[in-house]
Amino acid sequence: MNKKNNIHDKYFKEMFAIPDVFKEFIVDYLPRKLLESIDLATLKPVATEFIDLRKKQHFVDILYEARCYGFADSEEGYIYIHVEHQSTIEKLMPWRISQYKNDIIQRHLIAKKTKNKLPFVYSIVLYHGVRKYKYSMNINSLIAYPKEITAEFLHDSVQLVDMAKVNDEQLQQKTLYGHVLLALKYSFKIGLTLNTNLFVNDIVKKPHVLHILSVILKTSLPQPWHLA
Repeated sequence: MNKKNNIHDKYFKEMFAIPDVFKEFIVDYLPRKLLESIDLATLKPVATEFIDLRKKQHFVDILYEARCYGFADSEEGYIYIHVEHQSTIEKLMPWRISQYKNDIIQRHLIAKKTKNKLPFVYSIVLYHGVRKYKYSMNINSLIAYPKEITAEFLHDSVQLVDMAKVNDEQLQQKTLYGHVLLALKYSFKIGLTLNTNLFVNDIVKKPHVLHILSVILKTSLPQPWHLA
């Protein structure tokens, strides 16, 4: 990962680690049926570090845990929402995501001390790179076997949020994640630029907006970084 991509990655992780930012984002981007099944009051960030069965360390970018409505006192009904930040295109991304899902499930089994109840893991890739994202997010596209066969048995697609296809006006209407993602969207053209004027009214109405600004200001990001 080059220096600029490191800056963007750090920025993304800092911002989406704020529960209010993450919650606003998933309300807009999770499939509606899935969103309505989740008790958002149980949504919480969890550790992003994993140790696999070979004692090798792995990290995901952002990970939250929540519960399905009606399962608060059960070992069932767990969901993990995983968001991976990408500023470069990667053909093997669906395979990489499947490995992350295995790590998440493995840790869940150990932490919850359950042997036969698996959680649901839903992944989103947030892409804001310069190049058009041209690869499929379905793992079936990677399998070197006749597609008419594999298509019948593999249905594992990863949701892609491509910032190039997201309308600026739509983002500007969002108090939290909209401002965060606008900065990422144009970061390769003009650097990480955040228009603080957009926050002025919201700071009074929603105090957690001030938290976002404080995260930005304390994050040690080298230039180019601008507060407009």
